[in-house]
Amino acid sequence: MVSDLAINSEAAHMGTVSTDPGSDRVLTLRLVRFGIFCLPLLAFTIPDRDSPLAFASIDALAFGKIIALLVVAVIGGLLLLRQLVDAKVSWDQSDLTTEPRVWVVLRAFMPYFVFLGWAIFSVLWTPRPSVTLGQAGGMAGLLMIASLVSLLSFTKDGTERVLKSLVWSLLLFGTLLLAIHILEPNLSGLDRRMLIAGSDGVVHPTAAAANSSLGLLVAVSCWLVQRYQWAGRLAFAAICIHGTVLFLASSRTALGMTLITIPLLVVMSGDNRRRAWIGMGMAAVALVMLLVDPGFRLFSTSDNVGLSYVTRGQSLTQLQKFSGREEMWSKVWDEYLESPLKGHGYFLTSSTGEMEVWDMKANHSAHNIYLQVVSGTGVIGLTLFLIAMATLLKRFLALRNGDAAARRMFQMLFVVMVWFFGWSLLSASFMGPVRSESVCFYTFLGLGVGQWVRMDAIVSPTQHSGELANA
Repeated sequence: MVSDLAINSEAAHMGTVSTDPGSDRVLTLRLVRFGIFCLPLLAFTIPDRDSPLAFASIDALAFGKIIALLVVAVIGGLLLLRQLVDAKVSWDQSDLTTEPRVWVVLRAFMPYFVFLGWAIFSVLWTPRPSVTLGQAGGMAGLLMIASLVSLLSFTKDGTERVLKSLVWSLLLFGTLLLAIHILEPNLSGLDRRMLIAGSDGVVHPTAAAANSSLGLLVAVSCWLVQRYQWAGRLAFAAICIHGTVLFLASSRTALGMTLITIPLLVVMSGDNRRRAWIGMGMAAVALVMLLVDPGFRLFSTSDNVGLSYVTRGQSLTQLQKFSGREEMWSKVWDEYLESPLKGHGYFLTSSTGEMEVWDMKANHSAHNIYLQVVSGTGVIGLTLFLIAMATLLKRFLALRNGDAAARRMFQMLFVVMVWFFGWSLLSASFMGPVRSESVCFYTFLGLGVGQWVRMDAIVSPTQHSGELANA
């Protein structure tokens, strides 16, 4: 009798089916793993393929990607609905002292769901309904992943399973791409010279670099911060595979964010002795550089290999214009001014659905997350988006004062959000097509909310209205 009540109480708290609280948890984990492993693969494409801009032009590859997103969005939505209904029944029929977890999770994500609703609503005025619906559908699937991850990460085991799946997913992506590059270098897309010449590969080098940069960061975070036993071996594999792909992809932004976040992570996760040794090592390297090359002439010569790698043959003027992004930003801003309040439709940066930039007419992304959001959804959408981000960040900050598990998650969230902040200044980031970086971002949103819900349940439980009435 007592054990049955305990099971029903925990099931209602989780928002799962009270008759079998483990069944939904297993299905949730499987769906999350499917999303984490499958959705990043949507970045792969067929070389020289034109993205469909209308429903009639959807090809087999696009159809397959739509099916994958529908599986995540529809099954995830049904899981959440089932848990909501069961939680409501259990809440009305029991004497629980805390709200069902699924309620708290969805309330935390509600501002983001409101923004999603506005993005879908923008199909009414978008010049490219298929593009807007497709990209909004991608965001819906990713939000489902985030919500389900929150329900899983309430426990230590759930958090570890999600992070391990994410590390393996990013590593699989990098390994597959590296294998393609070894077998057929012109097919992988990692050689930017092919891209400049007008030839595409199976993956854009920027997407490949983002996957590898995040793969390194997440693997090292699991090793140094969470101290999982399996993370050390995977971190070594990540350094070998992701490091190689990151070098071949030649993405300055990805490389820069890696060089910023990995040392930051090492410093944050270590004790004062480690920080002192790191500081002394950096000072020693700087001293040697000054003694060997006081005028830094080795770094400014035209035949310097490192400098050539970073500049990629671009002049100082081109670098100052952010490799052509200044032209892009100027044209997107001019287009935005034609519809400042509501924008041109989610993921559209122009009033006609295409504009000419860099001698190419297409639906270009804004290469800046804030400009991307405001051009597509207007001031209204940008306001909703910033509110959603602010409410989530506020919850994440509360983890600083939590227990050891919460503080470890805060450290991981901090370095990951630093990465995304820098990356999103020069990219549409997680507001663009479904790629590794967007899957990673929403997974960490779910992990952060899951830890916050756990801490909130411990610190400030909500009293059942029936209990208060009987008091």
